[in-house]
Amino acid sequence: GRGPNQYNAPASYFDGVSDYMTRSSITGLSDGKQFTLSFWAKYDGTGYLFPLNIRDSQYGLQVSMRSSNTTITITAQNASAGNVINASFPLVAPQGRWFQVVMSFDCATTTGKCVVDGIDVSSSISGFVLNDTIDFTKSVYNVMTYNNTTPSQKGYVSNVWFNTSYIDLSVQANREKFVTGTGIDAKPVDLGANGELPTGTSPLIYLPMYGNNAGKNYGTGGDFTVNSGPYTGAR
Repeated sequence: GRGPNQYNAPASYFDGVSDYMTRSSITGLSDGKQFTLSFWAKYDGTGYLFPLNIRDSQYGLQVSMRSSNTTITITAQNASAGNVINASFPLVAPQGRWFQVVMSFDCATTTGKCVVDGIDVSSSISGFVLNDTIDFTKSVYNVMTYNNTTPSQKGYVSNVWFNTSYIDLSVQANREKFVTGTGIDAKPVDLGANGELPTGTSPLIYLPMYGNNAGKNYGTGGDFTVNSGPYTGAR
C-alpha cells in the first residue's frame, strides 16, 4: 500500500544489550526556555526507551517511555537541578507498532504541546512548566541509554529531530511538518537532507538513523559516537 513517491524513513534497531549512542557536547547549543523534539520509535522489548537524554550528574532534559508503553515522561532541569518541566502524557504504543511523537515547550509562556501519531494530546499533559531556563549544556548527550553505559530497551528509532526553538503544534500545518495522517495511518514526513524543512534551517540534532552510520548528525551540532554498531537498519 505504499506509493511510488512516498517517503520511506530509515531507522536503526537497538538490541537492548550493547547498542546506544553518545556525544560529549553539542556545537552551538546554549541554555534556554524552549525546545522541540520529534522522533519515531517501535518497541521490541521491555524496560525504558530514551530517544534523547541530556545529562551530567543531573539531567538537563530527559524524555523516556515507561516499560508499560503507556506514558511518556519529560523532565527538564535548570542549572541548580530544579525542575523546569516535569510532565507526562499517555501513549498508546502496542509492542511491534511504529509510533511518532513530537513535542514542543516554551517555558517563558508556560506552554507545552505534545502530539502522538498526528493527534494533539496536549490537554492530557500532567505535571508543570515554570518560567525558568533549562540547562542544556551538559557533558553527555545520549540516544537509547540512561547513564551513558547501560543500553535501554530493544527497539527501532528513526528521525530524531531536536532544536532549542518552539513550534505551535496546536496548528495542524505545523504538526504535518513532522507526520502526515493520524492514528494507525500516521506516516513519516521527509524532514529534508539536513532536517531543514520544518523550520527552514537545520536543527541542532537530526538523526535519520541510517543503520550503517546511525551516529551521523545531519543537523549542526556534530556527530554521535555509535556503540556496538553498525546497527541493523530498516527502510
